Amino acid sequence: MGDVFGGFRPKPSDILIAIMGMTGSGKSTFIALCTGQDVPVGHDLQACTQHVTAYQCKWSDTSDIYLLDTPGFDDTNRSDTEVLKEIALSLAKTYEDNAKLSGILYLHRITDRRIGGSAQKNLMMFRKLCGKDSLKNVILVTTMWEGEDAATGEKREQELVATDGFWGALVEEGAQVSRHNNTRSSAMSLLKTVAKNNRVTISIQKEMVSEHKDLNETQAGIGLNSNILLAEQRVMKEMSEALEMERQARRDQDEKSAEEQRQYRETMQKKFDHLNQERENLKVSLEEMKEQRRRFKVLEGKYKESKERMRQQDKKIESLEEQRKLREHEMLQRTEEATKELASLRLQLSVRGNTPTGISSVKPRSSGSRYVKGDEDVTLFLSGRDFFFGGKGESFK
Repeated sequence: MGDVFGGFRPKPSDILIAIMGMTGSGKSTFIALCTGQDVPVGHDLQACTQHVTAYQCKWSDTSDIYLLDTPGFDDTNRSDTEVLKEIALSLAKTYEDNAKLSGILYLHRITDRRIGGSAQKNLMMFRKLCGKDSLKNVILVTTMWEGEDAATGEKREQELVATDGFWGALVEEGAQVSRHNNTRSSAMSLLKTVAKNNRVTISIQKEMVSEHKDLNETQAGIGLNSNILLAEQRVMKEMSEALEMERQARRDQDEKSAEEQRQYRETMQKKFDHLNQERENLKVSLEEMKEQRRRFKVLEGKYKESKERMRQQDKKIESLEEQRKLREHEMLQRTEEATKELASLRLQLSVRGNTPTGISSVKPRSSGSRYVKGDEDVTLFLSGRDFFFGGKGESFK
């Protein structure tokens, strides 16, 4: 049933709940509490969730709950356009497979002192993804109460609900507000509330599947496109200001400052081009997104195969390196043994008398070695190498 569920095959009686919110709001931790599974957890602004992924939670004798972990729109590794495409495609495919949502939990850190630009953007995109009609199936959940003073947290919660630009409008249109205290019982209580809901079709599913809209034509796509246009305008303003500063620096014959402003304009131009490409990437249909996902899966498979081959090669190299070190160790031991034997021979030469001249072979004292005695010297051959020292010729036995 699509990429979202992996090897799972949800039954018609199973319950599907999406978990959304900013990076670091506690989505993965919440899912881990519910399922008992190891879910990759990010820290601060470093996102771990890259794709919409389903986690199975045992619920009753007749049904299970599937929790959909989703990336936030402040993802550290991907653009907002890529995140929207990921969420839209995954939710559209579950809808096509007749797996409808029972509800959505939107998580927010109560420790956040203010609602910044990223939080407002996430909330705006969330509202447009859901649409007004499905907000009755939404619970706005504050998390991380253990990291905040109770009175301060309650004040922030009241501000969230009372402000139309934050949660106020959502609550007026049917969304509920709840707290999560980072325990399994708290998490399961939230699931119990959502599990009672009737199934719902959210706006992005209806727009892309039933109305066959391209992504840029959906409410979420229109909202994101507007955000990108505003970002482009800010970049263009910075480029214009940098150009004027560069011209002034050249009039003042300040070449260093002029060059700095020129380089800054180049950086801003690249940013502008990237934003423009993001808007173009929104102009895509559901079928085109499916084809893009298919090609991505093929490339991902090839990458994994290549990575595995490299791992095997590295393992083989490590084995060869261990063998080389072992041979070096054995050679060192042999050399040490030979050195001791040479010292013994030198001692014998120093105390024994002369013998008839000539060359004679001596029985090797260690594997791979032999001695040859001449009139004035003794030479040891060890594994193809010779060690020489002078001395009176003598017979060795």
